Amino acid sequence: MNLIKYSLPIFVSISTLFATWFNDIPREIKQANGEIIHCFISGDQYSKRLHDENNFTIILNSIDGNYYYANLDLNG
Repeated sequence: MNLIKYSLPIFVSISTLFATWFNDIPREIKQANGEIIHCFISGDQYSKRLHDENNFTIILNSIDGNYYYANLDLNG
């Protein structure tokens, strides 16, 4: 049990260190109305984000299924 307890953080750290990073991979996403949006995806296998050519983040609204530009809130 102690072996698992102490080795799990090591495995997670190693996995994070060797994450594969990618930048500006072209992606086409489809709006609920059928409109196609040309954008890019950047990140790694753990975290990624959609953005346009001006580096503005695009997010999916899970309620209506459409993509929108993200807005900053008071916390940034």
